[in-house]
Amino acid sequence: MQKKLKKIKSIIILLILLINVVIIFTPYTQAALFKSDAHLSLELNADDIHERIMPLSKPTRIRINVGYQVIGKFVKKTSAHFKNKGTPATIHLSVEEIPNGCTATIEPSTVNIEVGANWNYASAALLVRFDENVPGLKPVKIKVKMHADELSSSIYKINEIIDYDEITVMPDFLLVFDVIPKNTFKEISPGETAFFDIELKNLGNAKTTFRFKTLKEPEGLNVKIISDVVLESKLSGGDSTETIQLAVYPQNDLSFYNNEEVIQISVIATQYGAPSEDGQEIILSFTVKTSGSSILIVGTISTFVVFIAVILLYYYRYRYRKQRKD
Repeated sequence: MQKKLKKIKSIIILLILLINVVIIFTPYTQAALFKSDAHLSLELNADDIHERIMPLSKPTRIRINVGYQVIGKFVKKTSAHFKNKGTPATIHLSVEEIPNGCTATIEPSTVNIEVGANWNYASAALLVRFDENVPGLKPVKIKVKMHADELSSSIYKINEIIDYDEITVMPDFLLVFDVIPKNTFKEISPGETAFFDIELKNLGNAKTTFRFKTLKEPEGLNVKIISDVVLESKLSGGDSTETIQLAVYPQNDLSFYNNEEVIQISVIATQYGAPSEDGQEIILSFTVKTSGSSILIVGTISTFVVFIAVILLYYYRYRYRKQRKD
């Protein structure tokens, strides 16, 4: 009988030791009785939703709100436990994906949020910068990763959670262009036309309108140029260059030509569909030298000479006949 008692006692001692070993080597997180999950959210500050970001400028600070909510069957007990202990939820924030031509970071990269059955929030900021290689006026998405650490005690536990969200931002219109006259001086005679080639290049990030206007048209010359041209952005894969012509020709009036005149052309580049006052203006100057006389005056002089010749012919013929009679 005593042997049996000793055997039972030994078994009990071994069981106690085994239980202690299991308790020692088993984390508290596995031993928790009340387990809950959580939700994460990311919201843009209402004042920053429609803000455009100018490429090549300093990083723009976009305010964001990070939300944390405990869910599950034991949410009230679990939330109250960690709240009473003063243990917040720790959320790590990072940028997971960005579009080409963009750099982005989050500050701060870690926030602490009070644990609760309702949504609680912490503030952070997304710092965004665009270079010239991002298409303008087209929304782009930045993917953000949120990682909430596990919260645990001997009885309560809130599971670790990883979630993702996207923030949509808008690159602004970047006006960059070239207007290059291929020649600025021409010499013409009456009846001829001077053609000046002007090369346009849209180097910006969106569709651009070029508007043309003659500022100075000298007397005696006619000036013709197209009123406007629309060029696609090179980033869109469309045609971003075009060559136009300025035509200058003299009027057919009764005057002689032997001078130089300057023609001034205004070129205003603007965002496509935007008013011209929002654009940038360049003034181009072209010189035309006219020489000779107009066709009309040459014809008039020729007619006058013929007329005088006819009068003289009749005069001498009349004198000749009179002398014969005498």
